[in-house]
Amino acid sequence: ITAVYYLNPDWVESDGGCLRAYFPEEIGRKVKGAAPVTSDGAFDVTTEEVGGNVAGTWAVDIEPRMDRLVLFASGWLEHE
Repeated sequence: ITAVYYLNPDWVESDGGCLRAYFPEEIGRKVKGAAPVTSDGAFDVTTEEVGGNVAGTWAVDIEPRMDRLVLFASGWLEHE
């Protein structure tokens, strides 16, 4: 298990630094905020279209907001 605790009181989206987690499609469809990943590595949370999707991969960005704790199994959850 990996634990990430964020202590960024003044974080704004333009700072970047989100944790991106990748899921197979069958799981990604159930993850709030997840969307299909395209061949250029981008993903669009405004659509659920899978055309051009990289082998059914979905992703979600987790913002590093103050006092946020993220726990995940890094042995099987691809992330960056």
